[in-house]
Amino acid sequence: MFDEERFESLPHGEERFGYLKKCIAEADNEKNIKDMLDLRYEYIHEAFFYDDEFMGMVMFPEYMKLFDENPGVIEASKFMFPFKWVVENCSDYYQVSLDQIERYFERFEQYIQKFHYTMRTYYLKKYKVYRDIDEKTALEAYDQFDKYKRTDLSDCAACEASERAKKLIHFGDIETAVKMLNKMISDNMSCAEVPQVTYGAFAYEFAKRGMYTEAEHYAELMLPMVKGNETNFMREIAYVISLKANTDPECAYILFCECAGNYSRMKTPAHRFYFAAAAYRVFSRLESMGVKQIHPRISPDFELFDSSGIYDVTLLKDYFYNAASDIAKKFDERNSNTVYSDELEFVFPEAPECEFDLPLHGSITPENGGMGILYRSRDEAPSYENIGDTVKDALGLAEVKVAVDDDKAYITFFGEKQERFLYRAVYTDAPDMRERYPHHMERGIFGNIEEYTVLLLLISDNVRLDRYEDMRMLFKAADALNTAGSSIVFSYPVDKWHWSQWLKYAALSDAPPEAENMINLYHITDPDEPDKAALVTAGLPYFGSRDFIVRGVTEENNRFVTMLLLRLCEAVSFSPLPDEGIAMNSGITYDNRSYIRMKWRAVRLPEDETVYAEPLLLLTSRERRGRRLTELDEYDRNKMVPKMHRRASEFADTRSRNLYPYARKYFNTHDCKLTVGMNYTVTVNGYESAVCPDVELQKGGETGVVVKTWSSDLKVGTVVYVEPEDVYWFCIEEDGEKYEADDLWTLFED
Repeated sequence: MFDEERFESLPHGEERFGYLKKCIAEADNEKNIKDMLDLRYEYIHEAFFYDDEFMGMVMFPEYMKLFDENPGVIEASKFMFPFKWVVENCSDYYQVSLDQIERYFERFEQYIQKFHYTMRTYYLKKYKVYRDIDEKTALEAYDQFDKYKRTDLSDCAACEASERAKKLIHFGDIETAVKMLNKMISDNMSCAEVPQVTYGAFAYEFAKRGMYTEAEHYAELMLPMVKGNETNFMREIAYVISLKANTDPECAYILFCECAGNYSRMKTPAHRFYFAAAAYRVFSRLESMGVKQIHPRISPDFELFDSSGIYDVTLLKDYFYNAASDIAKKFDERNSNTVYSDELEFVFPEAPECEFDLPLHGSITPENGGMGILYRSRDEAPSYENIGDTVKDALGLAEVKVAVDDDKAYITFFGEKQERFLYRAVYTDAPDMRERYPHHMERGIFGNIEEYTVLLLLISDNVRLDRYEDMRMLFKAADALNTAGSSIVFSYPVDKWHWSQWLKYAALSDAPPEAENMINLYHITDPDEPDKAALVTAGLPYFGSRDFIVRGVTEENNRFVTMLLLRLCEAVSFSPLPDEGIAMNSGITYDNRSYIRMKWRAVRLPEDETVYAEPLLLLTSRERRGRRLTELDEYDRNKMVPKMHRRASEFADTRSRNLYPYARKYFNTHDCKLTVGMNYTVTVNGYESAVCPDVELQKGGETGVVVKTWSSDLKVGTVVYVEPEDVYWFCIEEDGEKYEADDLWTLFED
């Protein structure tokens, strides 16, 4: 007979189903009615949640008949929940006719009344099932479901809220949908699958409207959450693949390769349709980019698996189009409409049709931030009118407009494509240098810099500095305005002094500076625990986010908390946090498996009007409260690994590429070693293959020798040409010290 311990020890899938079938046959043979019902319940549950939903639907009529013939043997809920699963998922199978769907709902209503549930769940499921079949019926059902009270048959509050949010965004009420999702997450309304399916749906709906910034935001929230559990979220992964086919074909291709084996094992027709349609879009995009063949690392489970590892892009495109088209026709015949065919033929917009800014975490109006340039006197400083000409020539701008009002100048830069950057400039007294702590400088090495501190020109974004284009333009403008040659510049509201070489580096690199260059960390005595400190950040207004605080920091855990807080700041600087209260891609992984989830709580210290955000870490998917940074034990600390944020990586690549010519010039004029990380393509057996070797540059700077290789296709000692556009990393070694792109400014000469 049924052994529960043995059953729980078996893996989901074939082994469990085989064991359940054997036990069901034994129970049937012995006419043990309770076991006959209980085991069929386990079978249906296993099918719907861990394998093939259709197997559960095939078993359900048998289960229903047994239940009707043997009233009172099992509790009503043990029958009604499987019935709810059947009703909810029946429309995903074109094999289930409209007549069958209607009969399901008729019987479902009868049982609801028989067992005294409300009609709330009935109408919510009817809306979901009929949304692609008959929009009018679906919306009428949705209007009814909120008229009834919740019962224990109802979906959890998070699932209901998710359906509301998805309904709103699907039918165009975007702002209300986002506000509802924000409230869901901030209120911790969640269950095992709600965040993933909701984020996936939002990503897809935004992408279909051409709102790719917002779509990417929700896709990046979702992807780490489904890692390791892709099988249960194939529809949502397909949504993201369709999005990425338009915004990031390489990422879309990688996601396809990772999930192709799952597609071949997928048994739900609707899910197979969305994945096939997404794959068709990927290979259409690759074909349009001139890619003829691919050599993917792909699971042998993939139904088109070729041991040669060579696949024709056009053949794959046609295969997935035909697969999706065949499924779409069957659904359209069942539904008596063209919803699925229209979905397959839908063309994503090439550019955003409208702008929709997600709110930034914890901030209503970020402080202005900017740079201060030092002059000896007002006569030496450029007039407000001349500021425009100075920056226009230095930055190669198409146009600069200057308006002077009450001893302030408002400057508008227009780029080559008529991009508009608005700044404010004002002359003021320079701050006392003795009260400021210089960035990357020891105290007492100012030399004759004090003669420059008579006057300060502050130039800032007139709105806020949370757009990287504005920040880069600001650094370029500030560098151009350092006409007196001051060796130190000033940044605010961070209140840091910087070497002017650092500013030149920031302007040349054409990428934002690292967070550690823009953010101060300082300690204050914790007002509630005088023997401990509160660690506070300053400078985040540069990125449109509230300052952070960590309470109760002891001397022993100070180093760890500092490191962790800097990583969180880095994540914020590269990706401003939305107001959901939870953010992914925090720049830290737990157990090398998934990015740490964060939520925030507001903290106001006594006698301080500032409201800080205290980060709380959710290290596992089951945690809801979150742990303070000071609560983490050694076990959890050892499982936390800092990772570079994806956008940080992109900026680092850009910085290295743009600064490589300066590194090469330094290499050719100094006794040092220059090693370059380079994207390189080699031809093996007639096929091109990408490798990423480390190349040691030879004097002259045009060629290098491969000193380390990640592929046998490129031998150590091979001489290659180093093209600046292929550089993604470099390192200068001189006198036992190493300098990467972020350190290059320290080598600049006055």
